[in-house]
Amino acid sequence: GNLAEFHFNTERGELSAGDGWVRFLGHARSPSATLGSELIAMMHPEDRVPYTEALVRALKGEAPVFEAEFRIRTARGDWKWLYARGRVTEHTAQGRAKHVAGTVADIDERKRAEAAVAEREQRFRDVVDAAGEFVWETDAEWRYTYLSERAEAVLGYSRAELLGRKPRDFMPLGEPKAVDEWFAGR
Repeated sequence: GNLAEFHFNTERGELSAGDGWVRFLGHARSPSATLGSELIAMMHPEDRVPYTEALVRALKGEAPVFEAEFRIRTARGDWKWLYARGRVTEHTAQGRAKHVAGTVADIDERKRAEAAVAEREQRFRDVVDAAGEFVWETDAEWRYTYLSERAEAVLGYSRAELLGRKPRDFMPLGEPKAVDEWFAGR
């Protein structure tokens, strides 16, 4: 499956996760324990700080749940996205977090799908801008969510001013009412 259990002993700084999570990475079996610092060293450099900050917040009790998405090197040498979620299950007599338990999931396919969608959207926008077309998108509330450079030129406002606002916000006084009445009368 694509789900594994993990346990983290904060006093020893040791992570044990059975064989599940290293199988995601293409290894035959798991070491009995991995040092938390070793795990972070295996992680993609961009993911180390957010992961560590999320863990510290949970250990300090500032967040009820530890949650992090991060990339780890596989046995083949490429990166795979994993998602860890857990909570502190045991405290020391002094009230410090002693044990964190949770699950780690393989979310690589979802992350790849999201990246592909973002790439397609960016390509669409690049094509639109290159074509010099007047193109815009709005959400269900008619707020602008996307405007081409040409739309900016035609409307006479910068995209920064337009995004998140409705066309009626830019109409001269009295016009929005006329437009609403026109729609109402249809």
